[in-house]
Amino acid sequence: MQKLKEIIKNLKKIRESEKLLVDDCVLFENSIKIFLSEKIQEFKERNIMEVSKEKKKNKLKEEPATKKQIDYLIGLGIEIPKGLTKKEASKLIEENKNLI
Repeated sequence: MQKLKEIIKNLKKIRESEKLLVDDCVLFENSIKIFLSEKIQEFKERNIMEVSKEKKKNKLKEEPATKKQIDYLIGLGIEIPKGLTKKEASKLIEENKNLI
């Protein structure tokens, strides 16, 4: 609500400085429109970030394990399953790194 109050205050300043003939009802309606458009933009940006994080997680699930991960697991004496992914390799390393 503080942000909405701020928008109303700013629009009132503009109305006064520009000597606009805008009544309070119109000013309030426009303040709400500005407020809601900002909230929608914030929501979109937050969703884009969440989708991006989810895509990154899914990408790790699907990508094959790196040579470095495989070499490390072999060094731990772990048999490498066929089609091992980065995420699976990372989990195996985390679970077995105390074997060194």
